[in-house]
Amino acid sequence: MSKLQNPIGWCDDTGNKFIGCNKVSPGCKNCYAETGTAARVLRARGIETWGPQGIRIAVADFIAKLRRLNELCICDRCHETMPFSPVAVLPSRGFHIACGGKIRRIRFFADSNSDWLDVRWPIETLAEFLNEIRLAPNVDVILLTKRLENWRDRVDDAFGTLPPNPERDDWWTGWLDGQKPPQNVWLGVSVENQEMADKRREALQAIPAQTRFVSFEPALSEVNWAGWDFIDWMIVGGESGPSRRDCGVDVLLEAIEDCQQAGIPVYVKQDCALKSGRQGRIPDEIWKLKQFPHP
Repeated sequence: MSKLQNPIGWCDDTGNKFIGCNKVSPGCKNCYAETGTAARVLRARGIETWGPQGIRIAVADFIAKLRRLNELCICDRCHETMPFSPVAVLPSRGFHIACGGKIRRIRFFADSNSDWLDVRWPIETLAEFLNEIRLAPNVDVILLTKRLENWRDRVDDAFGTLPPNPERDDWWTGWLDGQKPPQNVWLGVSVENQEMADKRREALQAIPAQTRFVSFEPALSEVNWAGWDFIDWMIVGGESGPSRRDCGVDVLLEAIEDCQQAGIPVYVKQDCALKSGRQGRIPDEIWKLKQFPHP
């Protein structure tokens, strides 16, 4: 089997159904995907995928990748993949003999170069995207968005484009009515400052989900995290890149401390210095926090 290594750190693999997005809040200013390889290659061909009038370009291999990952599980220590077995990923049985690591389900981030609730995604493509997630129950699919307000209308409209199918209908309606949200969907929202926290908290809390999380990245300023104890996970990170805006280390440390006090697992991704050990930056013992939602 092959190994999966991903520079993002908090997932095992990424995949895109579309390339392209537009900016909706301050955290978008220096978006990595806007200047990433996929967007730059298309731009060089005269195809602009960014902005409110940008053309969203479908990615051909998304379905094949997700179906392949659905057949696999992964070792948490060496990242070697192996055929999926429900017995193997049980906590009491989750050990890889070679290295002693735990065997678990693969964490897959979709979409890293777009936003799955962008209204410029064709509704038929969104329906296909969600249906493929339904058909990959062995993969924990991480869905991150800045557009939670679009969730109900977009998912409902996508559902309406497909012909009747009892199993699919049960999956969709179970999510929409909150009776049975998808077991393999981690639903997350980006928060960068207090304004966006206030705007997005109630929306995230209202959407049915087995696992809810917040990506406090790029962290731009202090946020009061009172009332966020309903989440299962937080990713904390300063902004990266040559034009990064430094929020100050205290903003990150306060978020981490709030998570610890609330018993929320926290994944510390980066500070604005891009590494630990610099004077005034995140202490090494905090830097090592790479926690995930409790099973």
